[in-house]
Order: sequence, then C-alpha cells, then structure tokens
Amino acid sequence: MKLKKIVMALLILVVGASLFGCTVDKEKVKKTNTTKYSEVYTLALDSLISLDETLNYEMDYIALDTKSFTNATEEDMKVIMENLKKYEVDVIEESLESLQEKKMLDEYGVLYGILLKIENVDVKSKNKIVIESSKYRSGLGAIWIETTIVKKDNVWEVEKSEIGAIS
Repeated sequence: MKLKKIVMALLILVVGASLFGCTVDKEKVKKTNTTKYSEVYTLALDSLISLDETLNYEMDYIALDTKSFTNATEEDMKVIMENLKKYEVDVIEESLESLQEKKMLDEYGVLYGILLKIENVDVKSKNKIVIESSKYRSGLGAIWIETTIVKKDNVWEVEKSEIGAIS
C-alpha cells in the first residue's frame, strides 16, 4: 500500500514538476582545504533533492554513496554532509548494498530514506560542469538527472537541471 502511494505521488509530481535554481550558502562553505567540488556537488545534490519530492516523503535519512564523489577531498565531503543536515534527517555514508545489509528498507525493498549518488562528472570548462546524479528510494522510485552548473561572477550556480530518467 505504501509503495502504491509513493508511485502514485511520484506520477503526480512528475506531471507537475518544475525546476528551481539552487544556491550555496557561502557562510557554510569553508574555504580552507576545500575545492570547487564542495560547491558544485552541494548544488547538484540540492537540485536533485528538490526534484521529484515524492521520493523524499517521510524519509528517515539521506544516504550518500561517497565512493561516487570523484575529486572531492575529505574537507569537501564534510561541507557536503553538513549542508544536507538542513533537510533535518540523518545524513549517512552508505551504498545501496550496505543499506540492504543493514536492513534500512522495508519488506518491499523501499528504503526508509533516499540514496544519492553522483553518476558522472563532465568538466566542460573552468566555468562549466555537468553532473549526472541519481536519487534512489526503490526499484520503482528513482530518478536520474543532469545538472549543468556554471560559474558567473566568481559564483557557482545551477544553470539547469533536467530529469533524464524515472523509474
């Protein structure tokens, strides 16, 4: 029943989905020992979370598959994890396999939270990066998006986010 509600809400949201720009709170981004990746990954993840909010319904946690965050330093990852705390749920470092092993899903295979993963990073230029990412809740509840992030007036911002696939 819960899975049916998630799928139905997902369909309703997809039909009425609209895209919003995202920004990074510069106060929270520590400049020491961080790279541009703390900013661009934060922007990409915020954009990903804001799309298809049905997948976020009653989530208990945000899991990051940190192995997929290429080029991010340890300090970058701390900034990224700290930023995600604004969603007022636990932020954890886990893969889908470890979430399954720890039984952090229901009997139907639906996670109690969401799993975020960076699928691909394409640095187009020093001022433009395209990030493919995914948000997973279940085999029937996941999205993949492509986010274009550009640097304007020395500030990284989302130029566009497009849903590439929905399951």
